[in-house]
Amino acid sequence: MQQELRQAQSKKSAKKIVIKCVISCLLLGYLLYEADIASIWAALKSANLLWIAVAFSLHILGFWLTAVRWQMLLAVRGAHFSQWYLAISALIGIFFNNFLPSTVGGDVYRAYSTAKGVGSKTESLTVVAVERLTGIFALGTFGVAAMPLGFSHFGNIPIIWSALGG
Repeated sequence: MQQELRQAQSKKSAKKIVIKCVISCLLLGYLLYEADIASIWAALKSANLLWIAVAFSLHILGFWLTAVRWQMLLAVRGAHFSQWYLAISALIGIFFNNFLPSTVGGDVYRAYSTAKGVGSKTESLTVVAVERLTGIFALGTFGVAAMPLGFSHFGNIPIIWSALGG
């Protein structure tokens, strides 16, 4: 009986995976159909591969730092998750952010994925909100630190002075 139940669940999860893959392929096919492939190819041919590699590397580093920051905040609440699990959860959250009308969907997923380990959905959501706020603070700090390096490119634009004041 137990084995039959496992087999039924396995078939059901396999069907879900197939359905998800088909939907993903259809969405990607639609995007490629609507895209101007010639201009995308021209842009890729003229791009500097070194800068593309640097951009991808920094993006991956950003996901890892998000997972580390999130892991530290969860550890304070007594919940211990691996960085790998949290990085994957953050990537899934970013997927939801890209396809849902707001950026809240990804944060809700991230909170949901850690709620059991934290013991409370509210605390899990609070940890995600604090992690998001620390990320915004870090981004602002990097921006202010980088402004003197590129200030000569902006000249006397008033918005720059407002940003520095902020």
